[in-house]
Amino acid sequence: AQYALLTLQVGALGQQQLGLVMPCVHEALESSDWATRKAAAETLTRIGSDLEPHLLSAFKSPTLLLLESCRFDKV
Repeated sequence: AQYALLTLQVGALGQQQLGLVMPCVHEALESSDWATRKAAAETLTRIGSDLEPHLLSAFKSPTLLLLESCRFDKV
């Protein structure tokens, strides 16, 4: 149910909107619900492939740290 909230029009995001969206994506990546995590990962994929790299630089390090921390979680 929560994962449905992650459907985005990624191309319309700017730096300010990413500042609002990324904490939600990070929270979803830490969820115990597998479908929520999957939706968050798919959202990250779309954000990474659809947006200009300069928009993503501020979020790269925290996102990589988060992904590394939950890499071996059994969900």
